[in-house]
Amino acid sequence: MATASRPAIDVDGLGGRRAAPAAVPAAVTVVTGALAAVLGALTHYGGGLWQLVVLIAILICMGLAAWLLTYRQFIQLVAILFAFTFPMRLNVELWPFPQIRVRSGMPPGVALWHLDLFLLILWTDWFVDVCLHRARPSARIGPAARWLGLMFLAAAFFPVHTTYLPASVMLYVEFLRYGLAFVYLAKKVDSVTVLRWMVYGICAQVWIESLIAWAQYAAGGTLGLRFLGETRLREEPVEGGAILRTGALMGHPNRFAEWLVLVGPYPLAMALQRRLSLSARAFFWATFVVLNVSLILTFSRAGWVCAAFNALATYHLALRRLGKPIVVSLWTPLIAGVAVCVFLIVAVEEVRARLFSDDRGSTFARIPQFVTALNMIAHRPFFGVGLGSYSANIHRFANFDGRYLSTLYFRVHNGLLLWTAETGVLGGFSYLMFWFHNLKKGWGVWRLKDDFLALTGIATVIGLISWWIKSMYNIHSPLTDYPMWMHAAMIYVVYNCAARLQREQDAAAAPAAT
Repeated sequence: MATASRPAIDVDGLGGRRAAPAAVPAAVTVVTGALAAVLGALTHYGGGLWQLVVLIAILICMGLAAWLLTYRQFIQLVAILFAFTFPMRLNVELWPFPQIRVRSGMPPGVALWHLDLFLLILWTDWFVDVCLHRARPSARIGPAARWLGLMFLAAAFFPVHTTYLPASVMLYVEFLRYGLAFVYLAKKVDSVTVLRWMVYGICAQVWIESLIAWAQYAAGGTLGLRFLGETRLREEPVEGGAILRTGALMGHPNRFAEWLVLVGPYPLAMALQRRLSLSARAFFWATFVVLNVSLILTFSRAGWVCAAFNALATYHLALRRLGKPIVVSLWTPLIAGVAVCVFLIVAVEEVRARLFSDDRGSTFARIPQFVTALNMIAHRPFFGVGLGSYSANIHRFANFDGRYLSTLYFRVHNGLLLWTAETGVLGGFSYLMFWFHNLKKGWGVWRLKDDFLALTGIATVIGLISWWIKSMYNIHSPLTDYPMWMHAAMIYVVYNCAARLQREQDAAAAPAAT
């Protein structure tokens, strides 16, 4: 009796097998993208230099999309674009919120994100495959999934104490969006091809953001890219003047620095692969240098410290995996790092000013902020003050003196305390356990056989550890720094890819054994 053969085309779209040519969809994609770009340039927003740049960028992206559509599956293309655009805040505001008097870090209003479209396509594809009994088994996330569920539960109590219900509702919707993205990537993606494109996408983002950051710094102001998320440059007061701090398209320089810290280990880890072409190695080393130059221009002291940890840990673990002695893997980068730091301090006046000038109490102001957050948690331990309601409650629980009036205006510069104050002790504890299990999952990733997977895993884990360290000193939480959700999922993607490679090797070895 003949058995049904497997379809030639991977219906799920993430299997990694080459799909049948899709010339018609590719052509439609190119034509549609070209028409949209031309029409956009002809509107009242067109006519300027940046509109021409956007037009060219759209055409390039459409060409890339057409190539991927022709040689890969559509859902695989969506997954790659989803990962590539994850750090970008591209949205259309449908209903703006009225202006309120407190600075609560609230969303601008009811907005439709580009991530919503990607999530709708990906989850619909998954649902249809499940209904038609053609989906591949999904990977299990493990204990982290249960703690993520408790985070959702704790955050859902925001109506109890929130000061502005519409904003809290939208923040909860944002939280759901990030959680769904994490779950999809962690459970479904097991293709090395997709993961490799994700890494190259991260490096491309570094170049795009860095070029804009350098142009901002050279121009001494913004570049007119507000429609892409650009905000004004920040002037940091120092003795005798001020320092320009660039944030590229990510707003505040600290947020830009946080993202650079998160992705910093990737180009370094990729450059240390065993079998790599000369051009690819040069690209990754150049990306690593560009990234760190941009990090210097953020003038984020915490970012600088985390970047030094990133480079040292990544280089050490990668070279130890290659069998190099500790004198090469640890002491060589340590000595080189000290030399670079001394050179920057001596040669760059802005670096000296940022490190040694009076910062007008911004460092010591963290202490009363921490105490204020602890007071808030002590008075609202079960349900918190509600998502987005921290700033509105500062005046009730503030602990400060006249030197640190900024405490009244800014949320606590500690992601764990901020999340706990807004969601309660259950939310804070589940957040801790969620990260504990994610990092525990990634702890042994450097032992994987495949070089690319092992080094990608090393970069992911070190970047997340650095992000966690920096979040203890800045406003970095699950809602303010959403790119960390994708990188948390990449730990599971690495293991999914390793498991799939092992299955394929076992399947190839089975006929030979018989």
